[in-house]
Amino acid sequence: MNIPFAVAGANGRVAFVVHTFVGGRYAVVPLIDDERVPAATRGLNYLCWHAATAALFIMAATAFGSAFGPVSHDAVWAMGLIAAAISGISVIAARRVGISPWRFPSTYLLGAMALSIATDLL
Repeated sequence: MNIPFAVAGANGRVAFVVHTFVGGRYAVVPLIDDERVPAATRGLNYLCWHAATAALFIMAATAFGSAFGPVSHDAVWAMGLIAAAISGISVIAARRVGISPWRFPSTYLLGAMALSIATDLL
């Protein structure tokens, strides 16, 4: 068993659950229901939310698959770079709208996932 990848998988699973159930309720639904926002913007946001949901599920599954099975470590390391990038983008996006980056779970959950994966390189 690869412990850093198992921890990354657990972080990814938490990120997936938070994104799906908290983000859906408090971020996506209010925006989708706000008819002051142009329809194309609402639709694109909804599309991106679903793409992120799928990506988080795949990221967690990949990390777990490599921790306990035959999934390539290279796939997990690449995913770690993506997690680190999204965590950084979360900080930038939060600051852009004037809120604390800690209000975006992607800042710390994907940051922790990337850090867990990086420890495998040590």
